[in-house]
Amino acid sequence: MFHHDEEDEPDRSQEHLGDMSLLDKMSMWNSKDGQDHTTHQNEDLFEGVKDDEEESIDQSELSAYHNIIVDSSAYKWFLANLVNDSILKLGTLQPRIRQRILDELPTGKISKRRIPDIHEVSFELEWDDAIEESLRNELPEQGKLSDLSFRPSIILTGSPQEAQGLTIQQYLAQTWPETGLQLLFSLQAAVIYHPHWHMVDLPGNTQLSTRILSSRLLVTATGPAYDVADCGEILTWIMSALLSNTRNISLYCLPRITSFRIDDVAPSNSNLFKYKGYCNFDFDHTQTATLDEPLPGIQSVIRDLLGETTIILGFPIRRRPEGYPGLELSFDALLLYLQASKAEIFVLDVFIKGPKRVLKLFKHSGDVFLWRLDHSLAKYSSYCSASRSEATALEDYSSLNHHALEYGRHILSKCEANAAPAKGMYQAVLT
Repeated sequence: MFHHDEEDEPDRSQEHLGDMSLLDKMSMWNSKDGQDHTTHQNEDLFEGVKDDEEESIDQSELSAYHNIIVDSSAYKWFLANLVNDSILKLGTLQPRIRQRILDELPTGKISKRRIPDIHEVSFELEWDDAIEESLRNELPEQGKLSDLSFRPSIILTGSPQEAQGLTIQQYLAQTWPETGLQLLFSLQAAVIYHPHWHMVDLPGNTQLSTRILSSRLLVTATGPAYDVADCGEILTWIMSALLSNTRNISLYCLPRITSFRIDDVAPSNSNLFKYKGYCNFDFDHTQTATLDEPLPGIQSVIRDLLGETTIILGFPIRRRPEGYPGLELSFDALLLYLQASKAEIFVLDVFIKGPKRVLKLFKHSGDVFLWRLDHSLAKYSSYCSASRSEATALEDYSSLNHHALEYGRHILSKCEANAAPAKGMYQAVLT
């Protein structure tokens, strides 16, 4: 009834498949094209795995990843530092405090599956009544410039060739716009409420704890390595600024790390931190010259301008065009120093005239103005000859206005020589 010949007969096509020519194999392949090849589905083989081969990539999902990156604290820190590095420069060869701290911290790993390693570093500095009083003077109600508070409120940062004079709050807002002022306010709160700890949350998931205990200032920063390093650098600049206000002699101040210790790696189940460090600072003050000796570089201008003061080294200042050495001050500071109410603009010259001193505009590039200081200019009887010998042509200042001066950047250097100005040169444009 049943014939089994075909079942017992071997599969000749499979047996002799290896003997088939390439043309026969291609013909067989084409003949099977279009046939329904069913697959056996077994839900147990890949439990919980769905076949999404046919699903298209949703554009909204890509935007979610984009938002995760853009809104991350690390990305914001990167952008802020990128902007700062484009407008700021370090005038000395020493590496920044921030980089020194990062070099001391253990190297972490970059991973998309977990947040950066958390570090806890405790900074310890000396503290005394003079520093505390200087910090109290920086409270918000004391922050406005006045004739009486002008000189001590200006802090000089930079190098012997190029320096910038700003108040503590102005420099912090310029150099560390994200965390500078918050750290200053944390120190001020510690002064008001000591000996209790004052806690504050900083950008980038960083916590700051500050306490003044007897003769020591204790500041603990907990967060990613780059935020902790920023806190250490900000703290050392603030302390340098406060110390400079307690001295009445021309000095250079260069803060340095005296010791840095890292504890063993914390247990893996620790949620607070992975590395814990302890850092101590010292502040080297070097006298540049005796009172009877000429001061090198910018110090001679500074003494004539602000009296005895300190230049803080190792921190960045705003970039300026080449050929603009000297001390940068705001326009309001120049007016206060000279006891002048405004600038006097002429066709060929611009002056800021005070009872004892006169500043003369030497040159400018965009919104950056270079001024020369000379006592002999008080009655316009003479002026700096370099302004005529170095200039290729007389500049016409008739289009310059007070608004441009008010919002510009002003750098002061000292005049080396004098010569009589040409008669009739002072044709007033603005009075």
